[in-house]
Amino acid sequence: ADAIAPGLMLAYGIGRSGCYLSGDGDWGVCSSLADKPSWIPAWLWSETFPRAYVGMDPVQYNEVVRGEVCAVASPDGVYPPMLYELAMAAVLAAVLWVARKHPFKAGWVISLYGVLAGLQRFAIETIRVNPEVAFGLSQSQLISIGFVIAGLIGLAITTRRVVPNATDDPPAEAAPAAVAAA
Repeated sequence: ADAIAPGLMLAYGIGRSGCYLSGDGDWGVCSSLADKPSWIPAWLWSETFPRAYVGMDPVQYNEVVRGEVCAVASPDGVYPPMLYELAMAAVLAAVLWVARKHPFKAGWVISLYGVLAGLQRFAIETIRVNPEVAFGLSQSQLISIGFVIAGLIGLAITTRRVVPNATDDPPAEAAPAAVAAA
C-alpha cells in the first residue's frame, strides 16, 4: 500500500483533469472575473464549460437544478475546482514520493495519504456546489473526515522507527559450494 500511495494521489489528480475536460458538472461556486487577481489566468479563475454534458450554463444549472443562489452580483462563470484538485494532487504526490524513504513501519505512507487526501478533499469542497447532508457538511466532507481520522490512527500505529533487533541472526550468506558449482 505504501508503494502505491504517491501514484494513487497523482492518478486522482489526472482523473480530475478528465472531469475538467468533459465539463462533467463538478463545478465550483459562482466566480467573477472582476475579483480575479491580475496574475491569474481567466480560465483558472472562472469557467463557463460551454460543452458540458448537461447542456446548461453552470451558473444557471447551479441555480435551477441544485437550488444554489449565486452570491456574486454578476458572475462570469464558476470556479474550476478540478484544476485546483489536479494541482493539489500533484504537490501531494510529490510529498508522498519524498516521504517514501521514511524510517517508520510499513503502512506509514498510505496512512499519510489518507490524511492528505482527506484534507485536500475537505478543502476543495468549500468552493464546490454539493448539498449539505449533516452538520452543515457535504457527503464528501464527511467522508474526508473519515479519511483523516483513519490516516491519523494509521500514523499513530506506524510512527515508530524500525530498528533491527540485535538478537536477530544476520542474513545467511551464499554457500561457497554453490558459487563453485556455477
